[in-house]
Amino acid sequence: MDPEADYAATVELKVDALLNKAWQRSIRGRSIIAAYSDMVPVTDSATGQTVHLMGVQSKVNGGQTFGEWYPGAAYLIRYPDLSYRAKEVNGRWKPGDPFLVAIRTIKLSPFSEDAGQFLYFGGFDANFLDAHDTAWIYRAHVDTVTE
Repeated sequence: MDPEADYAATVELKVDALLNKAWQRSIRGRSIIAAYSDMVPVTDSATGQTVHLMGVQSKVNGGQTFGEWYPGAAYLIRYPDLSYRAKEVNGRWKPGDPFLVAIRTIKLSPFSEDAGQFLYFGGFDANFLDAHDTAWIYRAHVDTVTE
């Protein structure tokens, strides 16, 4: 929504189409949660541009799931030209990998030894299902996250 244009709405991304392509699974209904944590700005070292990272999760048809939810922890990268790309924490999810389900937070490392070059991803979303011992944290270099 653009407050400078009488709050006109603009469709910037059809998330379901992007996830269908990235995961090669169809999205189940309207069950997509995107950017329910902060949209984190980081510098893409390959381009020098600021990109924004946000977690995303969705129900999917087919394959192994966590109560119909895609089991990988996906995030979107939003580029300055308003294009997007989907990636996953710990690489593309495959059977045998832990069910990460959702990214709840992304933070630039506060530790001086990381020199602002590492991000921490934390998450899990039980989505009202029984789940125990499921929270997780991953650390990754900004270049890995944005490549």
